[in-house]
Amino acid sequence: MNIVMTCGGTGGHIYPAIAIADKIREHHEDANIAFIGTGRPLEHEVIPQSGYELFTLAVKGFTRKELLKNFGVIKVTLKCRRQAKKILKELMPQAVIGTGGYVTVPVITAAKSLGIPCFIHEQNAVPGLSNMFLERYCKKVFLGFQEASAFFKDLEKCIVTGNPIRKNICALSKKEAREKLNIGRKDKVLLVFGGSQGAGMLNKLVIDILPLLLSKKGVKVIVITGSYYYKAVESDLKEKGILDNKDLSLIAYTEDIGHYLSACDMALSRAGALTVSEEAACSVPSILIPSPNVTGNHQFFNGKSFSDKGGAILLNEDGLTEEYLLKEIEDLLQDDEKREKMSKAMKESFVADSAYTIFKNLGLRE
Repeated sequence: MNIVMTCGGTGGHIYPAIAIADKIREHHEDANIAFIGTGRPLEHEVIPQSGYELFTLAVKGFTRKELLKNFGVIKVTLKCRRQAKKILKELMPQAVIGTGGYVTVPVITAAKSLGIPCFIHEQNAVPGLSNMFLERYCKKVFLGFQEASAFFKDLEKCIVTGNPIRKNICALSKKEAREKLNIGRKDKVLLVFGGSQGAGMLNKLVIDILPLLLSKKGVKVIVITGSYYYKAVESDLKEKGILDNKDLSLIAYTEDIGHYLSACDMALSRAGALTVSEEAACSVPSILIPSPNVTGNHQFFNGKSFSDKGGAILLNEDGLTEEYLLKEIEDLLQDDEKREKMSKAMKESFVADSAYTIFKNLGLRE
C-alpha cells in the first residue's frame, strides 16, 4: 500500500501529517508512506527522522495584498503540479492526504487528475485559502475545530476529528516529566513558547517581565524562543543580568515539547492550532496571545474556542502592556483552584483519537 502525505513547511502542518502517517503504519505495517513538501528546514529535519521519504516542490504562496504578483505564483503552481504528477505516477498511492500549506494545491489537483482519492485536514478554526479551494477535489474534509465547518460548502464531506498530535505529547505524567527535567515537585512552573517557529513579540513581552517573575519564590520559567530568536533573547537576558538565574531555562527549540507541557503548571503561548491542541491534550491552563499577522485572524478564533469553554485566557496583543500581562500570569500562578478548573476545561475540550478517526475515514482496508 502506498500513501502520500503533503504539507506546508511549519510544525502546525508537519506534525499532524506525521501523526496521521504513524497511525496508518500502526494498522498497515507494510505501508509505504511518502511526503511531498516545500523543502523548508523543519521538513528536512523532522520527516526523514520520523522514517518517511521526502519529495519537495518549490511552490510559492498567493498574496492578498499584491494581486499582480499572483500571476507569477500561478505559473509556478502549474509547474509544481506537473512535477507532482510525475512523482505521483511513480508512487501510485491509494490516497493523498493534505494537511495544509500552499504545496497541497499542486499535489491534490494533480492527484485528482490521476483518479487518486484525496483528503485534507484543516487544523484551524478559520480555514486557509488552500483548503477551501481544495474542498471540491477531496472525498472528505477533516476538521480540527467544529467552527471551521461554516467555511466549507459541502457539510456532508466535513468530519470534526480534532487535531492529531505527536506520540510524545503527554507521554509522561507530571511527576515523571519533572523528574526528567530536574524540576522540583513544589515549584510553580510557567512555560512560554511561540510554536515551532517562535514568536518575536511574545519573547519581547516576556523578557520585560522576567526579572519580576523570577523574583517570586518558588517560580520557575521555561522560555522556548524558537531557533531564529534565541541569540537575540540570550543577549537581552544577559544585559538584564538574569541569563544565569537558576530558576530560568532558556531553550531555542525542542522536539520534546510534550515533556515541558506535562511538567508545567501553566503556559503562555500563541494560539496556533497545534499549540492549543497540545496544551489541551496535556490539560494545561493557558494564557493565549494570538498572532495578529495570520490569514483570517485564525489564531484568535482558535484561542476563542478554548477560552469560551473556560480552559484559556485570551489576550489581544494590540495594546497589551507588560504590567497587565504580569498581573494575569501572577494571578493564575497563585490561584490553584482556578488553574484546576481551567485544566479540566482544557482536557474536556480536547478531541482524542484524532489520527485514528481520520484513518478510519480514509476507506483503507483494516
